[in-house]
Amino acid sequence: MSDEYIISGFLTICLVIASYQAYKVYKKEIEYQKIHENALITMYKTTNKIDNKTKHKAKCDALSPYAVDVSFSDEKIAEEVLKNPYGFNFLVDLEYYKNDKNKIILYRIFNIKDKISLE
Repeated sequence: MSDEYIISGFLTICLVIASYQAYKVYKKEIEYQKIHENALITMYKTTNKIDNKTKHKAKCDALSPYAVDVSFSDEKIAEEVLKNPYGFNFLVDLEYYKNDKNKIILYRIFNIKDKISLE
């Protein structure tokens, strides 16, 4: 058996193992994804950046007493929320993700139903 054949077989096994581990992580995260409609959120921490790499935080008292990271399904929703994040509460539809300890780690807002002025 040549060294190239052994190395090739070893790399194939490593790729299969890595793919399986990635699948388990993906499947685990999907299991903890839930949708919550008509969630009232208050933005807690924002920046002027719209991209989803930036850490924005919001509170949804119906789901968690803590501020949780927020992402937006598209740029239009991000612009709407970040235009005046602290002057309004937002009635939204969102997905939330829990980790393996059953703690909510992310809200993903995919629909804004209403903006409620705080004044």
